[in-house]
Parts: sequence; structure tokens; C-alpha cells
Amino acid sequence: MFTADTGATKTIIADRVYNQIPEEKRPLLTKSVTLAGAGGTLLKELRKAKFHLELGPLLLDMEVIVAKIEDEGLLGIDILQNENDGPADILLSKGVIKLHGISVPCIQIGLNDDTVRNVKATDDCIIPGNSEAIIDVFVDRREDDGIAKQRVSD
Repeated sequence: MFTADTGATKTIIADRVYNQIPEEKRPLLTKSVTLAGAGGTLLKELRKAKFHLELGPLLLDMEVIVAKIEDEGLLGIDILQNENDGPADILLSKGVIKLHGISVPCIQIGLNDDTVRNVKATDDCIIPGNSEAIIDVFVDRREDDGIAKQRVSD
């Protein structure tokens, strides 16, 4: 299962997922470049290989990085943006990613309305396209968010 990650330059699968592929069917890995995660830390990367990907009804043969990541896989801009048929359309209202003219169904995992919180920037800021920025934010919280409550004793 891939997470669509428009901030990832490359498509990545977790090393644990790669290791679950039967050895005789695993693509051979070759040396790859060093990649940095969202926080700027370097990813512990194994290598890269050409994989046969099945994204719902869409079949792709793509070069994919194998690295130690938390997600099972990250679907990066190399697939979402740079394909010959133009960029993918992520249609949240329909729960699909349209890629190569094919609608790939998407599901949202691990979120329900009780865990969604509004996040607001503390100041106005302009973040240029194709860039990232770390900014201060306010997060709306609820009393039942699991924040430890201090016990007052006499």
C-alpha cells in the first residue's frame, strides 16, 4: 500500500516490504543516490531496482528506491508528476488518483473525524512553489486529546 506523497521526489518502498517478496521474485538491487526525509535527515537506504507496480487497475514498471521508512511505500513525484501522460490528478472528492487516464482508488487509513484538528499559522507567510518551510502553528485541541492532566494534591 502506497502513501501518495507529493513532497517525495522518488517512489520508495520499505525494506521490510522488499524482504517479504519471495527471494526468487525480488528484483536485483543496484546502487542508488542518497535521499533526505521530510525533516532533512538522510534515509537509511538500501538500493534501487526496477519494480512491476500494481496500483489498483494501473500497471507500471518503474525504478523504485528501497529504504528504511515507516510507511509501506511512498508514491513520489517521479510517478505523480513526471510521467509521459502528464501529472496525476488527485481527486480527493472522488477518492481517486487519475494517472495515465486510469482512476486508481484511494483509501484513507488511520483517520477519523475525532482525530482531525485545525492547524493555523501563527503569522502570515509566503512559501514559494516547489519549496518547504518550517513555520510556527497553533493546533486546535480538545479536552480528550490524551494530554496528561496534572493532579493537584494537598
